[in-house]
Amino acid sequence: MKILISDLDGTLLNDHQQVSDRDLETLKLLGQQKILRVIATGRSYFSLKKVLDPNFPVDYIILSSGAGILDWKRKELIAHFELEKSLARKIAAFLMREKIDFMVHDKLPENHQFLFSHSNHLNGDFKARLRLYEPFATALTDTGQIEGASQFVLIFRRVEEFSDRLRNALSEVHIIRATSPLDKQSVWFELMPKGVSKQAAAQQLVRKFNLQAEDVVALGNDYNDQDLLDWAGHPFVTANAPTELKKYFSQTVGNEFSPLTTVIQNSKF
Repeated sequence: MKILISDLDGTLLNDHQQVSDRDLETLKLLGQQKILRVIATGRSYFSLKKVLDPNFPVDYIILSSGAGILDWKRKELIAHFELEKSLARKIAAFLMREKIDFMVHDKLPENHQFLFSHSNHLNGDFKARLRLYEPFATALTDTGQIEGASQFVLIFRRVEEFSDRLRNALSEVHIIRATSPLDKQSVWFELMPKGVSKQAAAQQLVRKFNLQAEDVVALGNDYNDQDLLDWAGHPFVTANAPTELKKYFSQTVGNEFSPLTTVIQNSKF
């Protein structure tokens, strides 16, 4: 192992939004051993700062499911990706016609700010996210308001609501599925620029340091980690991951029990 990549929510963070003392010590030890430490999260930089101390012992952060890469020590974006304005407007117009609840996020590093379109008033998870980020949310009434975007977030109560017809209509973007970090049940679909994902960002870091996928230990807990786990030489999921993922990847303890430390101590790479 030369590089460790861990998801954050539901993986490195426990249910109280904290990293265990054991996992903190393990991260420090890995740094002393010159192992590259990376977090790959769906969070924006703004949201990330709510849960990580500025001196948290990692080297790089893959932000917003791959939309950006942050040099954590310098607090400097070294890569970021965005949807073209014309494509973002085209997608928004389609989603509004279909009466699909969505948020379209500004370009990094300001992508905690977003425009939103909300038509399904039974969508409690969507309303909960609006409340959480109310100071940064603006209602979308005209697609001309969109001046570029990092990603869209679509929120559904059931995965079946995201039909093949929708997938075909959104073929110009990369679609990433995730479980809501809020109610733990609703389904989010992130619409990203083609070729943008946690895996793609991880590959960029691996190339930067002349490493290979075989050098990577990856730890995750949800569907938005799957492409990263498929690619990494040594993939693991936590016990709190969906059953479907646990069929395909080695399983470690849940996010309440220091999964990162458990993987490092119980495995030979």
